[in-house]
Amino acid sequence: MTNQIRVSIIIPFYNVEKYIAECLDSILACERKDIEIILIDDCGQDNSRQIVEQYSQRDSRVVLLSHEYNKKQGGARNTGIAYASGEYIWFVDSDDTIAFGAMDKLCTYAKISDADALIFDIKCIYQKSKKIKYCNYLQNQHSLSCENYSNNLDIFHTKEQKEQLVLQLMTSNPIVTTVFFKRTFLATNNLYFRENVFFEDSITLLWLSKATKIAYCKNSYFYNYRVRANSTITSTNNLYQKFDSCVQMMQEIIEFLDNKSIVLNYIVTYKLFSLLCWHSYLAKDKILEAINFLLDNRLSMDRNIMKQSLVLNGVSNKKATKFVHTFFDDSIDKNYLYKCIESQIGLNIFKNRIKSVLPIFLVDFVIKIKKKKQSSYNIFQFS
Repeated sequence: MTNQIRVSIIIPFYNVEKYIAECLDSILACERKDIEIILIDDCGQDNSRQIVEQYSQRDSRVVLLSHEYNKKQGGARNTGIAYASGEYIWFVDSDDTIAFGAMDKLCTYAKISDADALIFDIKCIYQKSKKIKYCNYLQNQHSLSCENYSNNLDIFHTKEQKEQLVLQLMTSNPIVTTVFFKRTFLATNNLYFRENVFFEDSITLLWLSKATKIAYCKNSYFYNYRVRANSTITSTNNLYQKFDSCVQMMQEIIEFLDNKSIVLNYIVTYKLFSLLCWHSYLAKDKILEAINFLLDNRLSMDRNIMKQSLVLNGVSNKKATKFVHTFFDDSIDKNYLYKCIESQIGLNIFKNRIKSVLPIFLVDFVIKIKKKKQSSYNIFQFS
């Protein structure tokens, strides 16, 4: 029993020599012997591997695994899951850090709650501006039904409670690194990441729908998320591949929910449509491809939730109402819808998504290009 691993921390890494040491130092600051830190080398070209090797030689808790070819984050996390032996699994990104004392507190909360998943808040650290933002995932928590276990812990276990929790979480868009999963929960439900795609963790929030019990650690900023312009997702590299990945992941979400869950409406409209507009500056054939996907799944969508997703992304109530009416018109023309998305709705969401991670001059440059493209038409007569 003394050799039992309590937590497996899974860290894929790829060209992060500037950050990997800080990440590992934050975890190794915890003196617990019942953890294993599984690092997966996803075929990077810098000195990250050499740095990790030094740590593994100094500390037996550090385990280094390697891929023969690049599988992206999803494939690397799957490799870590297959190796892991801990009671709980924590996915950590190699350019981020964990808060001091977070491991001990999570283990305590896990023991108290016996939850399949524990959710906690995040501290965003903007690399360029040095700005720090504390993100509380359940700001409107008073409206949720749950079992108040203590001042620091809420438990969600009925179907209705879990559905409402996921809906609330989707408005704040948490990431997989802020969920502490019970390993047997992942194994029993055969939950793995899609490999060789971007946005592979888009579906992980929906995994919670299969959980028997979910715990929320209130006001617990256990994870330090580094927001930087040249990370895998925020960089402008591989935009077409990212766009294709977005559509693939949304299809997987639909298949996962089997069109039965109340959450489906929110996920398809909020997640898919937001990501579509985030990439609305791509070639017309790509946008039309995503429009076809949206229209094919239109019957699964809810008008009010689609409107809410637009408003949450910076579109005015009036413009959102008009777009939703247009989208659900049976006689809608795909090219007309394309122009709608290319107009101010797309611009608003595009600005919202990238202004925090790209230099402002680049944002302005892209927006000027798009305004020039749309100068010949203005579907909704936006001012």
